Amino acid sequence: MAGFLLGVLVHFTLISLSYFNLKSKIRQSKFTEIIFNRDPSFGSKRFVAKDHNTANRKIDDKLPWRMFVNMGILSWETTTDNVSAQMQQAIIAEKETFQTTTTIQHLIRVSEMVGSKNQAQEFKDNLENLIAACLAGGPNAFKVYGDAVGSSIDKLPDYHENFLSFLFPKQLGGLWGKASDQSEIVNLLFLNSRIAEKYDNLPLGDPDGKGITPVESYRQVSEYFQRMLVSIHDDPKVSSAKNWFTVLEGPEQFFMYIVFCIGLLLLIQNMKIIRSNPAAAQYKASLTNINKSEPSLTNVEKYSLILYRWVLIALPSLGFIGTKRGLSEALGKADTIVRANTQINQALAVSSVSETMGVAFTSTLVGLILLMLLLTTELILKYKNVTWNES
Repeated sequence: MAGFLLGVLVHFTLISLSYFNLKSKIRQSKFTEIIFNRDPSFGSKRFVAKDHNTANRKIDDKLPWRMFVNMGILSWETTTDNVSAQMQQAIIAEKETFQTTTTIQHLIRVSEMVGSKNQAQEFKDNLENLIAACLAGGPNAFKVYGDAVGSSIDKLPDYHENFLSFLFPKQLGGLWGKASDQSEIVNLLFLNSRIAEKYDNLPLGDPDGKGITPVESYRQVSEYFQRMLVSIHDDPKVSSAKNWFTVLEGPEQFFMYIVFCIGLLLLIQNMKIIRSNPAAAQYKASLTNINKSEPSLTNVEKYSLILYRWVLIALPSLGFIGTKRGLSEALGKADTIVRANTQINQALAVSSVSETMGVAFTSTLVGLILLMLLLTTELILKYKNVTWNES
């Protein structure tokens, strides 16, 4: 029981720290470091230039178009006239803050400019926290956001994680709730800022006078938001934090930490047994060599030695089970890549499959690492002549 509780506590501590670290990195991520670095024609000085000469104004006009081209929303055959007027105005208005604002803050500001809803600063802070929690896979974050948008778009609760959820692995379900992807988060943001409502009320035809229909304009807005959220996961700091979180997501990892802690406590207990009973050092802890009539060892001492051997077998076995389960789940999602009707949906489908496979292979890695830690501890005990593994 002590080993089980210790394992739960270790897992709770690690998954809590890794989650809040991931959430923090997501909130700090800046899209300029990801998107603009891909185009050498973008320089940081051009975004913060204070003079307003003709050259800088010309760059401002082309900025939204070049961003859309770099993100794959528009092709190189298009021109600046193919950019939605609402998005062009919003991006140019945000140009001066590109170097200081984070990706989520930028999307909130753009959503207000494109939509028809301005909110108080407290609302924006809560929204930023909630979007970051949704992207990090926080406990019931998407449900809280969806319920708030569905009930009243004028109020948004201050989201706080339920720490009881961290007692259980994320993929086991239950207290963690439904996972969300970028497209679902964008849909809620559009409802919240009334972007969807605004485009629903636009007349058919060409309201901007630029040859852009409301459907095409809405597509540009939607893909821009989704690709911005995708760019957050391209941030190296976010990717690194997500890798640590992946180590703790699956149910197999949860049980591996419990088994490891049980093995660690057995190691300490067996060391005490050997010190108090020298005959235990001669006892071979295998089921084929059990001598039930051995008077110098009690049944509890025998089973303690044998259980440790089971722990050494169980750790890699749980890792392989997690890999097998994860690969099966990833193959079940593979058809979403083929069924994706847009480039961004295809990218999201590939990301979902690769993330599942990442958790799968991480299971084996965690099992082998924990096994090595126990074997290293046993090796240290052998060096001190207190092992029970010698004949």
